[in-house]
Amino acid sequence: MTDTHEARPVSRRGALKLLSAGALACGMPPRDVAAADVRQTMTLFDLSRCVGCGACVEACRERNAARYPKVAGPMPKLLPEGTPTEDWSQRQDETERLTPYNWLFIQHVEGEYQGNPFELHIPRRCFHCRQAPCALLCPWGSARKEASGTVRIDGEICLGGAKCRAVCPWHIPQRQSGVGLYLDLAPRLAGNGVMYKCDRCDDIVAAGGVPACVEICPEGVQSVGSPAEIIARARRMAQEGGGFLYGLEENGGTSTIYYSPVPFEIINAALRPEQGKPAFPPVPSFAASDDRLTQALLAAPVAGLLGGALRTTRRLARKARDELAVSSAPPENAELPPILRALLAGALLPLFFSGLLQLPIAARYGLTRLGAWLGDFALLHLVHYCAAAVWLGALGAALALCLRRRRILFRPVPAVLGAATTLTGALLALKNSGLLFFAPSLIVALDLIHLGAAFLLCGYAIFRLFRRRRNLPATAA
Repeated sequence: MTDTHEARPVSRRGALKLLSAGALACGMPPRDVAAADVRQTMTLFDLSRCVGCGACVEACRERNAARYPKVAGPMPKLLPEGTPTEDWSQRQDETERLTPYNWLFIQHVEGEYQGNPFELHIPRRCFHCRQAPCALLCPWGSARKEASGTVRIDGEICLGGAKCRAVCPWHIPQRQSGVGLYLDLAPRLAGNGVMYKCDRCDDIVAAGGVPACVEICPEGVQSVGSPAEIIARARRMAQEGGGFLYGLEENGGTSTIYYSPVPFEIINAALRPEQGKPAFPPVPSFAASDDRLTQALLAAPVAGLLGGALRTTRRLARKARDELAVSSAPPENAELPPILRALLAGALLPLFFSGLLQLPIAARYGLTRLGAWLGDFALLHLVHYCAAAVWLGALGAALALCLRRRRILFRPVPAVLGAATTLTGALLALKNSGLLFFAPSLIVALDLIHLGAAFLLCGYAIFRLFRRRRNLPATAA
């Protein structure tokens, strides 16, 4: 069929559609492209207005009732024995805390400030952090940040490992066992349900509306607007009213700001935090340290290559003096020097185990019980990045040595496995830093390839080590 339409210049919207299609073809959702059409929003809670009527809670429950988990039958018994499940299906009416069936609740706090008693009612839900640890570190990409600034959990691919809750400073996401994808995979061996939390009615917001809790509030507690508008308004309120702000700087900044006439340190001291009832603690930026780690990670192979280049320069400077000796010397060993082999092998074990221990399944099978630090995601993340920096630095030096000798000094099997591990690890590090965004299915693939290649590479290194030790006596004899 012949197209009889005249050729027209591509409009801005048409160009955005083409870019979106290209991004999707690469497995990457067009976050930056979408950001041009989707308006980022922030929310300001004025706690001096909230009377604790609970209308927002009921509106949220009514709006999201069709999306709440539906447990169809008895839950599978999990392995190992004693692995706990979390079942809220018989307590769906609970409104005094966060649950899989209650994504917003009113927190009541009383105390004394400047000699006067106070009582505050605080709507609590997800903060939707600008650099959300849950979205950065979710192993399967089910937690992700949208162009609107909303942080969502995709229940279709979530396995309920609860890592998002563990790394969240306020432990917001809540789990319902007995539902989700894990039931179709290995329900006894891995997975434990789906994680749930507020998504700010993202579909309504994307269509130009406002969240149900904002629309129903009779006191005008919540204000929604662009980041610039909300931040300016919050700062003006704090300055003119002598109040205090929370959420503007915490965790590197969030899309939710609270204004209070009472300092949050006093509010935090008056609260009794427990699961599903978060407090207002001081929260340093997780993303800032992660960005520094990523920069060090990316700089390590460059440093290794520069080190190799400097060594090559020194050799060239001695070439004229040693030309005769070099020409009569036997060929150089077609293997990496022992120091580089030791660095690569030494970095491999902490790389593998620190990565493995970050998976929720490690806690399920008791690996984190061997030491309290083994369950510290932030510490494991630091160890993983430091080991990766050593690995990449040694790898850069090894590649420089290969170029200088003009020969491949890697065995085929570890070369392929190492390349797969390094490439997928670099892509995941860029994803964690927020520099790249991938579709959830691609994140799952990258994680599986990264972990699988690292496991095989680690097994190969152990095999070679034992084989080398077994051959030592024979060689010496």
